[in-house]
Amino acid sequence: MSIKSAVYDGRTALVRVDAGGERIEGWAHQLSESVRALNHLTRDQSVPAPEVYELLGDLALAANMLPQLMAQLAAGLAGSLEDYDVYDSARDPQVSVSTAREHLEAAAVCAAHVGDALDRAQAAIADQGYTVPPNR
Repeated sequence: MSIKSAVYDGRTALVRVDAGGERIEGWAHQLSESVRALNHLTRDQSVPAPEVYELLGDLALAANMLPQLMAQLAAGLAGSLEDYDVYDSARDPQVSVSTAREHLEAAAVCAAHVGDALDRAQAAIADQGYTVPPNR
């Protein structure tokens, strides 16, 4: 099965165009759009700790899953050199893949740090609650 045609929960892994020419967004695009939406929703808003707590839990879970994805992408790039006739107009494809793999490993370490920091931020507000003032 090709990664381009791989489907999980009704959505392709990558952006593709269907037979009718309609663009169907993949999971990575959905992730970026979700973060964009959260940025818009939280801009200039007070957000009580219980709501932030739930959000931090979801974000930490996502960040803690990124190292696995980065490792799988790195392995997939390496495998592509054997499975496909890969070319690179700028340099030897093995050099490009090796460089990308190094950056993916660094990204995995950063994501693990982000996940840990989000877990700690969530724990810091775990006991907070709030009441809505009568004038609201």
